[in-house]
Amino acid sequence: MKTITSSPPAPTNHATIAVPGGRATLTAEIVETCDAETGDIVLQSLERSDGTCFLRLGYRRNGRLIRGPVSFEPRALRRLFKQAAKDATIGPLLPGGAAMSTASRRRP
Repeated sequence: MKTITSSPPAPTNHATIAVPGGRATLTAEIVETCDAETGDIVLQSLERSDGTCFLRLGYRRNGRLIRGPVSFEPRALRRLFKQAAKDATIGPLLPGGAAMSTASRRRP
């Protein structure tokens, strides 16, 4: 599996996404490439015009983002969050800020 960090498209009036309380602009995106059956895991950072930030997690198949509920293989999700923690926009929005650690996870 390959992790891709991609820049969002240039903001336009059409590049907004519905969120609670209005619409938001895509500010950053992290993609964990999986297989053809699973699709890609996508984590997006969104921001409303009032500065409120949101994270959106979903699958992307055939270029189309399919939102939750979603289930992921734990290894793929850990890799996605490890990459996201390094991103200047998404990292601070994660639990624990940019210092999120995956080392302490144990299987039951």
